[in-house]
Amino acid sequence: MLARLFGDRQAVKSAARNGMWLMLEKLVRMVGGLFVGLAVARYLAPAQFGLMNTILSVYGLAAILCSLGLESVLVRFLVRYPIRTPRLIATAIQMRAFVAVLIGVFATGFAAFGWVPIPVPFVLGMSCVLFASSGLTIRQWFESKVNISIVVGSELVAFFGMSSLKVLGIYYRLPLSWFVGLALVEALIALLSYGGAYFKQFPFYRFSGSAKVARLLWRRSWPLFLSAAAVTIFMRIDQVMIQFFSGNQVAGIYAAATRISEIAYFIPVVILSSVLPGFTKLRRSNYSGYLRKLTLIFSGVSLMGYGFCVTVFFFSEQIVHALYGAAYLEAADILVVHIWAFIAVGLGTIGQVFILNDDCASTALVKECIAVAINIGLNLVLIPSYGGLGAAVATFVSYLFTGFVGNWFFPKLRPLFWAQVRGVCLLGILPVIKSTGIRRFFV
Repeated sequence: MLARLFGDRQAVKSAARNGMWLMLEKLVRMVGGLFVGLAVARYLAPAQFGLMNTILSVYGLAAILCSLGLESVLVRFLVRYPIRTPRLIATAIQMRAFVAVLIGVFATGFAAFGWVPIPVPFVLGMSCVLFASSGLTIRQWFESKVNISIVVGSELVAFFGMSSLKVLGIYYRLPLSWFVGLALVEALIALLSYGGAYFKQFPFYRFSGSAKVARLLWRRSWPLFLSAAAVTIFMRIDQVMIQFFSGNQVAGIYAAATRISEIAYFIPVVILSSVLPGFTKLRRSNYSGYLRKLTLIFSGVSLMGYGFCVTVFFFSEQIVHALYGAAYLEAADILVVHIWAFIAVGLGTIGQVFILNDDCASTALVKECIAVAINIGLNLVLIPSYGGLGAAVATFVSYLFTGFVGNWFFPKLRPLFWAQVRGVCLLGILPVIKSTGIRRFFV
C-alpha cells in the first residue's frame, strides 16, 4: 500500500528499515538507561547526582544552540544536491564549531566569576566535548542516504560500552567526574566509527566550507533553531535554576522525581507516530470525523494520565524508595505534583497532529516562547521559597499552557482547544462505550 502511495518500493523499504532501527535505539536506551541511571543515582547520592544532572542539562542547552537547527535542513540539501555533500557537511561542521567556541569561552568566563553553578573544570571539559561534537553533523549524511543502521549500530555499541564503564565506576567507587565524562563523550565514541565510513568516501582534503553556503543554510534553519531552543530551554532550565537557587542536594532530589514521571512521556510520542499518517488523510476527507478521532485520542491519553496520577498519589513514597532508596524520599512530594504534567504533555504531543495538518507551526512557536517565559518567571518566584516542589508547580503550569490552555488564546488553535477540553472530560470515549458496551470496552 505504501509503495503504491509513494511510487518507490525500495524507498519505502529503506524508510521502514530506518524507522525500525531508530525505534530499537530508543527502546534500548530507555530500558538500559533506566536501570543504569538508577544505579548511578543510588551510588552518587542526591548532592552529586544533582550536580551531574545540572551539568548535563547545561550541556543539552549548549548542544541545541550549537546545532543551529541545521539537521532537517541539511538532510534536504544533501538529498537534492548529493554532489555538494563535502561542501555542505564541511560548512555545517564549521558553523557548529564556531558557535561551540563562542559558548565555551563565555561559559568558562561565567563559571570563573561564579555566574554558572558548575565548577570550572567541568565547564572546560564540557566545552571541549561541545567543540568535538560538531562532527556529529556527519550523521545527517547517513540520514540523507536512508542508511541510518551504521549510525544506530555505532551509537548502541557506544551506549553499551559507556553503561558498562558506569557499572565499573560504581563497583570501584570512582568519583563524579568519571560518570559525567562518560555521559558527555558517549556520542563522540560512536562518531569515531561512522565518521570513518564518511571520510572513507569523502577524503579529508575535500573538507572545505563556504560562507555563501553558510548563509543559505542559516536562512533556512533559523526558525527551526528558535523552535528547538524554546523547547529545550523549556525542558531543562528548571534543573539549572534549582541548582543555582537551592544547591546540589535539592537538584538531585528534583532530578530523581522528574526522571520517574518522564518515563511515561514516550507513550504520547509512540501514539503520535502511529496515528499521524491516518489523521493526515482523514483531515482532507472528513474534517468533523478528524476532530472526533482527535477527541477520542485525547480522552484515551487523559484517562491514562488520571490513572498514573491517582497511582502516584497513593504510592509515591513506595515508588521512590523502591527505585532510589531512602536518601531520595523527599522526591515523593515532588513526584505527586510533577506527574500531572503527563496529561499536559500528552495533550500537547497529540496536538501536534492538528498543528502539522493545519499549518500552525508559527503560531505554536509563539506559544512555546510564551510558555518558556512563564516557566522561567514561575521558577524565579517559586524555587527560592519552595525548592523542588516550586519547580514542579512551575513545570506543570507551563506545560499546561503550551499543551492545552494556551491554544484558546490563538484563533487558529481554538478547534484544537475544544477537542482537548472534550478529551479531558473523557467525552470522546462515551460514544465508543455506548456503541460497544462498557464491559467490552474495558475488556
